[in-house]
Order: sequence, then C-alpha cells, then structure tokens
Amino acid sequence: MAKGHLKYALLKCLSQEPLSGYGLMKKIEAKAGAWHPNWRPSFGSIYPHLKTMQEEGLLKSKKKGRSIVYELTPPGRAALDVLSREQKGLFMELMARMKVFYNTDDHFDTKALKIWELVMQGDDPFSEINDHIIRFKKAMFDLADKNIIKKNKKEITAILETATRGMESIRRRS
Repeated sequence: MAKGHLKYALLKCLSQEPLSGYGLMKKIEAKAGAWHPNWRPSFGSIYPHLKTMQEEGLLKSKKKGRSIVYELTPPGRAALDVLSREQKGLFMELMARMKVFYNTDDHFDTKALKIWELVMQGDDPFSEINDHIIRFKKAMFDLADKNIIKKNKKEITAILETATRGMESIRRRS
C-alpha cells in the first residue's frame, strides 16, 4: 500500500465503527481485497499509525475487555474528509492519465468514477467476488511472469472472450 494510504484506511474503517488494532487489521485486509491482493497490514504498521494519530488528536481509545478499542474524534473526521478529497483528486488525475495513455472513453470514466465513489463510501461493489478477482489477477500475473501468454494467446483469448460474453449477458438480463 502506498505511503499515506494506511492512515486513510484506518480513518475510513474507524468512521464506520470503533475497532481494536486487530479488528482494523482484519477489516483493512478484507476491504483491500481485489485492490491490493498481495498486501496485508501488520501489527508493526498499524500500531505506530494508531499511536501517532492518537497523539495528533485524531483518535481516542478505551480499554474494552483485554483489547484497546479506537474511535474517531471530531478532528479525526475532519482529517478523513481532507484525505477523501485528496484521494478523489488522485483518482481523477489517474483517470485523466489513463484516458491519454489507454484511449479510454467517457463511458469508462463514468463507470470507473461511480465505482470509486462507492468504494470511497465503504461500499465495494466487488466485495462479494473479491476472492475470485484476486485469483484471476494472480493467475494473469503468473502467466505474464512466465511468458506463457504469448505461447497460449489463442486459448487465453478464448477464455477471456467467453467470460466477457457471460458477464455481458448477465448485464443485459439485469
């Protein structure tokens, strides 16, 4: 996860409910899903962030049983609002660059922005299928790493075409 994004993820999770450090680690891992399949937060990364954010007044904590539970303070909510706007700005910049380099169209931009906004609100539309997306991405990268795509282009193209037609069919029926 890029520098600065863990702070955002912690604030975003805590905006939904108070959580322990372990609870935050598990929630971020689950939310990262298809977006960062090879990244898992560790105690060594989460707890220093929590300590710093608590010192900054963004969080408060309380003992609950054997755990320490963290929750946002009003300054923490304000910091989340600022970071959310920055994240959206970064996404818009990325979209502009993708349009230049990948010749994307306005339909793609609209769909991608809608998905981004859902994710920013904590409603990942892919959450129900994240495990399958992660497996697919890993399989694709594994093929690329082993230079297998060139050797099996026809078969891979047929598989992707079948999957695409299937998803388009579902979309038409919905």
